[in-house]
Amino acid sequence: MGLMSTGSMKGVMTGKNYDRSLHCHKTMVECLERLLLDEFLSMAGKDAVLSGIPEESKGIFQELIQSPTKQVLAEVMANANLNTLMESYENFKADVRKGSLGKTAQFWLSYMDSVWIALSLIRSVKENNFPFYLHCLFLIPNLFFTFGGHNYSRYLPTVFLANIEESHPGAPAFLERGS
Repeated sequence: MGLMSTGSMKGVMTGKNYDRSLHCHKTMVECLERLLLDEFLSMAGKDAVLSGIPEESKGIFQELIQSPTKQVLAEVMANANLNTLMESYENFKADVRKGSLGKTAQFWLSYMDSVWIALSLIRSVKENNFPFYLHCLFLIPNLFFTFGGHNYSRYLPTVFLANIEESHPGAPAFLERGS
């Protein structure tokens, strides 16, 4: 069984089947992240990258894979060795964004960034996280301009929302309560 049936693809491509589209984009991003990570490890030398990480850090990371909890994630984020590895990977992604692996990789990384922005926006709404929602709104106009939808950007009141505390005192607290 594949990702979706052939009849569903038209709905996904047109955006009519929201849940299927979201599932498809999440799966594509996961696949592309894995390919990018594989390329990072092959270019940096997998043995060299992994040999530079102490066994304790590898154990913490393995624990995250087996039992992804907030506590384990906090341990991973506090680990300096794993942070160095993540920073190296982010630097690699920045180089790919600049075109170090060619136009195709650059295109797919921009696709991944777009999906991450959309997923972040959905998460901010579900968690009622107003500051994170504002952050996502500030990223969206770049997508509209990049992909030729500059008319849509005028519907995003980011200037209003950026100064909401000055223009409407108490409104952010009101919005964060979900009122």
